[in-house]
Amino acid sequence: MLSISSITLLSHYVVREDSKIDQGIVEGEFTLTPIQEWFFETNKEVGNYFNMSVMLKLEEGVEAQFVRKAFEKIVEHHDALRIIFELKNGKIIQKNRNIKGELFSLEIIKIEKDENVQAVIARESERIQQSGNLQDGPLVKLGLFKTSNGDHLLISINHLVFDGISWRILFEDIGILYQQYQRGEQFILPIKTSSYKDWSEKLSIYANQKAMLSEKSYWEAIESVVAEIPRLPRDFEEERIEKDSDIVRFNLSEDATGKLLTDVNQAFSTEINDILLTALGNTIKRMYGQNYLLLSMEGHGREQIIENVDISRTIGWFTSLYPVLLNIMYENDLARQIKEVKETLRRLPNKGIGYGILKYLTASENKKELSFNMTPRITFNYLGQFDSDVEQMGSFTISDIPLGRSSSPDLKNVHDLEISGMVADKKLVMSISFSTKQFKRETISTMADILEAEINHIISFCMSREDTESTPGDFTYKGLSIDQFDNLFG
Repeated sequence: MLSISSITLLSHYVVREDSKIDQGIVEGEFTLTPIQEWFFETNKEVGNYFNMSVMLKLEEGVEAQFVRKAFEKIVEHHDALRIIFELKNGKIIQKNRNIKGELFSLEIIKIEKDENVQAVIARESERIQQSGNLQDGPLVKLGLFKTSNGDHLLISINHLVFDGISWRILFEDIGILYQQYQRGEQFILPIKTSSYKDWSEKLSIYANQKAMLSEKSYWEAIESVVAEIPRLPRDFEEERIEKDSDIVRFNLSEDATGKLLTDVNQAFSTEINDILLTALGNTIKRMYGQNYLLLSMEGHGREQIIENVDISRTIGWFTSLYPVLLNIMYENDLARQIKEVKETLRRLPNKGIGYGILKYLTASENKKELSFNMTPRITFNYLGQFDSDVEQMGSFTISDIPLGRSSSPDLKNVHDLEISGMVADKKLVMSISFSTKQFKRETISTMADILEAEINHIISFCMSREDTESTPGDFTYKGLSIDQFDNLFG
């Protein structure tokens, strides 16, 4: 009898009879996606040095032959990793290359016992990450560091073709291939899902269809009120550049994190974003007295909005970036404040993915009602549970050796604050990234302390409630306000 784990593994290789997903090598030119357009709008000068990077460790060491053969398979399988960018008729386009030529680079660096391992790896890793070239490629850079105490593998991939969900897919593939390599088996990966090229092309068509255009009224309504929202005060008035960035972090306890991911959500049928954004809204209210908070949210951008497209195992940069306007005037009624944030997120059409599509892909004549005048100064992103992603790699773990700067120090950031959270080592890690040319570190440390206290307060509050309270977003018809809903159902 097959075990559950065996069935799960086999499910990756099952193909529906009506599947039309091309399992061959995808080639050719195609237009940019909304998130890529957003990046090039302000930062095309530094696109060569704009990476997502990770350092892996294998205690028993890893053979260079495995790394080379594994990434030959990975780059052949995941078409987006072969993308390059070209300027054509004054416009940037992307192009899927075939499998000829150099598709990734691998440097093998042996570190002697008497050398400072951390310093050498950090220095060489940063050098490797600086060597990208959007026009010629490759956009996948690897560094294998051989030491007397295990080996370290730098994986650096240009962010323009890679995102957070892509790490999960890549980690799974590395785990599968390493097991096959140890057993001396042929390299076989799960079947391909729709290519990034296919997604981009169909997204451009969707951008002018009725389903997409029906979202305009939602975004128009928000645009009509954002001009009245005051900007978050700063300590200094300067432009934000990456080289001036600093980060303040804090961790929740393992116990609090466990509750946040499970039991806390029973009180109001919430998700983790509802809780974290309520805590953030209360923090801003306590610090600055504002009743509304306009922020940018990052989503995974893999919403099922297009028929016959499956991007569940597709590597690429799918991230959606969209404005969210939170009502934070109920600081003295925490139950109501949680409901307000929850309902705001539930009312977002297709989890916000349409805003970028409208802005960058929809034809001008189809969006005359919109000005796209919203400029949120805070961005928020919950990245998920990194622990479960890493576990897919089996013997590989995340190295604690610094890998140097992943992006250009001249990278511009339109947001004053980047607030993100992820679960690592069973603890929620919250980070607030800021510019020292805009904020004093004491200001952000105070913000972090208040945010941590607010999260823990909400956890305790929700855990103390015995019953579950529903809101309009829990039902098919979502046209009711919270007050109307409460009047109807007591």
